[in-house]
Amino acid sequence: MKKIIVNADDWGLHSSINEAIVDGVNIGSINGISVCVNGQATDIKTLRYLYQKGIRIGLHLTWVGEPWLTKKVQFSNWKNFIIHYLLNKKNFIKDIIIESEAQLNKLVEAGIIPSHIDSHQHLHVLPELWEHVNLVASKIDNCNVRSCYVKDRNWIKNGILGKMLQKFANKNCDEEQFFFSCAGIKYSGNNTLSTIKKEINENSSDSLELIL
Repeated sequence: MKKIIVNADDWGLHSSINEAIVDGVNIGSINGISVCVNGQATDIKTLRYLYQKGIRIGLHLTWVGEPWLTKKVQFSNWKNFIIHYLLNKKNFIKDIIIESEAQLNKLVEAGIIPSHIDSHQHLHVLPELWEHVNLVASKIDNCNVRSCYVKDRNWIKNGILGKMLQKFANKNCDEEQFFFSCAGIKYSGNNTLSTIKKEINENSSDSLELIL
C-alpha cells in the first residue's frame, strides 16, 4: 500500500483557494497545506485552527507572483525570476535568503511550526536555493522539503520548465537518503479526478506526495 500525502498548495493567494482547501480538509481528502504567507488572503486565524486540528501546515516560499515582505519587489512569473537569478546570482541569492527567513518567521510567529517547506512554481529546486531551504528545514524538527521528483517521465511537466524541474530534482534526490516522489505536477492547476487516479496507479513509489 502506498503512503500518500495529499497536499494543497497556494493557501493565501485568494480567498476562493482557501475555501476550496477547507472543503477538502473537511471531507478528509486533504491532509496537508502549503501557505503563501505574503499572499493577499493568508487568513492566519483559519490556518491556525486547521493546524490545531492536526493538519500538516508547511511554508510555500513565494518569490514570484506576490510582493516580497522585505523589499519593494514583485516578479510576475518564474521567467523574470530566473533572469534575475542568472544575471546577479550572488547578490540575488542573499536577498532571497533574507526574504525566505522573513516568510518563515511570519508563519512561526503565528504559532505554526511548519512540517514541510516547498515553493511557488517549485523554484526552490535551483541548486543554491535547494541547499539553503534544506539548511532551514534541518533546524526544524521533522520538517521535510519537497523533492519535486517525478518517477515516471510521462508525468513530468511539459515544456522547458518541466525538463529543468526534473533535471534539478534528479540531482537533488541523488543527494538525499529519503524523499517522496511527487504526483500532480504535470497538470498543476488543471488536474482532474481522472488524471490523478491514472498517475497514482502508474506510480510505483511506496511514498508519494500528491500536489493539488
